[in-house]
Amino acid sequence: MPRIKVLLIFLCVLAGYSAFSQINTDEMDSIERAKMVKKRAKTTNNVVLISPYYTPLFPIGEMSNTFGFSNNAGLNISYKVKKNFLIGIEGAYLFGSRVKNTANPLNAISTQSTLQIIGTDGSLNDIPITLSGFEIALRVGKLFTTSKKHPNSGVIISLAPGFMQHKLFINANTNIIPELNSTYKEGYDHLTNGPMIAGNIGYLYLERKKFLSFQAGLDFAMGFTEERRNWNFEQMSADKHQILDMLIGLRLVWNIPIFTNRDSEVYYY
Repeated sequence: MPRIKVLLIFLCVLAGYSAFSQINTDEMDSIERAKMVKKRAKTTNNVVLISPYYTPLFPIGEMSNTFGFSNNAGLNISYKVKKNFLIGIEGAYLFGSRVKNTANPLNAISTQSTLQIIGTDGSLNDIPITLSGFEIALRVGKLFTTSKKHPNSGVIISLAPGFMQHKLFINANTNIIPELNSTYKEGYDHLTNGPMIAGNIGYLYLERKKFLSFQAGLDFAMGFTEERRNWNFEQMSADKHQILDMLIGLRLVWNIPIFTNRDSEVYYY
């Protein structure tokens, strides 16, 4: 009997030691997992960004003599690497309904009292004139993180060399106003284009919950342009003087991120 008691006591001690060892092992695993989470939370990620954006614009300088408040709506597709550099391409449509009356090229063929155009049927016609144009650019930027908790977010600064074009869109019924058909209209629309340099400074917030990723910041563009039509009816000659087109506004971006490196499959906060 004493031997059996000793054997039972030995087995109980051994079972207790095994259980204690298992608890310690589980605790160590938890600590290691916590370390891994902490380490991975501090990593940056390679990300493809699909970014539709909108920018309310205000012309500056010579461009403000013709246009008022305008709009810019476009799409940027870029790639962010672990070093937090971004490179991408973008294109945008320029549009606006505010063309100043003093810059209306149709004033010369309009009635002096009402600034309307008389049609072949004797009717008086208001001719809507709006801004129509586009921009395309290659955008390069650098992200400066401001929080270890969000290593893919922070202040972003970018530059974008590209091309700008705009003109006056003249919407006329050419059946009764033949002087504004597709041929003669080119003498009034001030088609203008040339190289441009654009830039942006703002804040990028990026996380795996795609609908919560956004960017906002101050946007500016300078176009080194000139008119491209061979004839301008206002001047009765071609207008080839160099123009500095400047625009400034607030860019609002919705980012759709696609994380490309394996470390981003599980992202911790």
